Amino acid sequence: MILINVMTPAMKSMLYSRAWRLANPERARANVRIWKKANATRVRLSNKAYRKANPDKVLGYDRKWSKKNPDKKNSYSRAWKKRNPEKVSEIRRRWGQEHPVQNKSYRRLRRARIKGAGGSFTFEQFKALGDTCLCCGRSEAELILVGLTLVPDHVIPLSRGGSNDISNIQPLCQGRDGCNNHKWAKHIDYREQRIAAAISG
Repeated sequence: MILINVMTPAMKSMLYSRAWRLANPERARANVRIWKKANATRVRLSNKAYRKANPDKVLGYDRKWSKKNPDKKNSYSRAWKKRNPEKVSEIRRRWGQEHPVQNKSYRRLRRARIKGAGGSFTFEQFKALGDTCLCCGRSEAELILVGLTLVPDHVIPLSRGGSNDISNIQPLCQGRDGCNNHKWAKHIDYREQRIAAAISG
């Protein structure tokens, strides 16, 4: 039987290099760091090209890293936002246009936090209250025709110590000459008025 050695010098070098890295992990890592520092431009361009060619893989790596390093992630995020205020504003503006419902919800939550109001509610909980303005009685479809929208109104206003919980929310129309605009910061419970009207009627 004849044995033929098909291992090329390049393959031998690769195997020796791999064996050395396994035997000397700390020195191998240090050598990689030194090389990356000496070839920063090449590394940056290579990383950029890889990220562009493999967006799904990169997203998976980033999510995994963020989960393992939440403090570092927050620190890097804050630093980037501080360096790029214009980009941050543009990203937020574009996201708000693409997700109007969630954007309004986040803005309401932020306003409630600033006011120090406790509690929160979801879009689904608000929709469960009905699709009619409790003040004027017009449905959401009718409101859209006249340029109004149905919005969550705080029965006890946040400025008067009201909660941001769903128990303090009633649907009112908003826009030019809308019921919510007329109510402003007054404490009016249209839910009780509706119940009273239903009982008397």
